[in-house]
Amino acid sequence: MTEVSLIDSALHLSFKGFRGLETPFKLSVAITFLLFS
Repeated sequence: MTEVSLIDSALHLSFKGFRGLETPFKLSVAITFLLFS
């Protein structure tokens, strides 16, 4: 995965999170990947 697709995935997850708040764990994992990549 490239950094761009990681950012895109994080944005997509955050949108889903704001919609239903069903994936806060996946969102935090995506953010962690961004911080440590």
